[in-house]
Amino acid sequence: MRRLVQGNEAVFRGAVAAGASYYAGYPISPSTEILNIASGWATEHPEFGFLQAEDEIASANSVIGASLAGAKAFTATSGPGFSLMQEAIGYAQKVGVPSVFVDVQRVGPATGMPTMPGQGDIAQVRYGSSGDYTPIAFYPNSVAEAFLMATNAFNAAEESRSPVILLSDTFVAHLNEVVDLDELAAGVTVAPRELTPLARNGDGEPRFFAGVLMYEHGPNAGEPATAEELGSRPGGAAGFIFGEVRKAPGFDDRLAVKAVESLLALGEPGLAAARASVLHSGSDAKEET
Repeated sequence: MRRLVQGNEAVFRGAVAAGASYYAGYPISPSTEILNIASGWATEHPEFGFLQAEDEIASANSVIGASLAGAKAFTATSGPGFSLMQEAIGYAQKVGVPSVFVDVQRVGPATGMPTMPGQGDIAQVRYGSSGDYTPIAFYPNSVAEAFLMATNAFNAAEESRSPVILLSDTFVAHLNEVVDLDELAAGVTVAPRELTPLARNGDGEPRFFAGVLMYEHGPNAGEPATAEELGSRPGGAAGFIFGEVRKAPGFDDRLAVKAVESLLALGEPGLAAARASVLHSGSDAKEET
């Protein structure tokens, strides 16, 4: 049915269409309508989890916890709150937590004029947190796009196993347009959640959380990796240690091996073979000097 829809409502409805089942947030203009709508939705749909947290830091970390527990989770805020969420976003990037962070931009902190429309968070999206990561971000330009890009953000989060940013601003958030959300939802393809919730991992199915490891299927893919496998992957821990650290003049290879052993602690045959190889090359290097 075609009806008048606000941009913030379209974002929430798009999230639900993509399978979102948990929202945590703290009220801040101009994103507060999303929190209000989520609260009402949770009242009518008991399966939908809702939390109005004490601040944006708690909201962001609650979203991470809910995602690790198996929910498609998201939050919404504006620039000042988005700044407070940066540490949690960086953590979610490093351990591979599918989640969506909606930033409805405004001019800046405080009240009055700072709550007016702004678009100054672009750099914060790219460089806001520590660590070497490349975020995925979407920026709609209409109410219909707000709905569709919300679904795209959730799909991208599942496929990349990372937090995805949905940018908006006061213009888009408070824009009212006549759209048919049901018709839009009918054309949406939803990416399923493939990661097993932490509490449901069975024996022999460990989940590894190490920000310096990059598995074939993402940073939190759950597959135990041997030193040989890591050494063959750009950016892998063993590849970095065996390839880069050994280039340092006077560096003792045995220290590199100990670092890998401490990091992985898997005791797999591949690690043992890599250890023997590096120790041998280290001995040769000492004999030459």
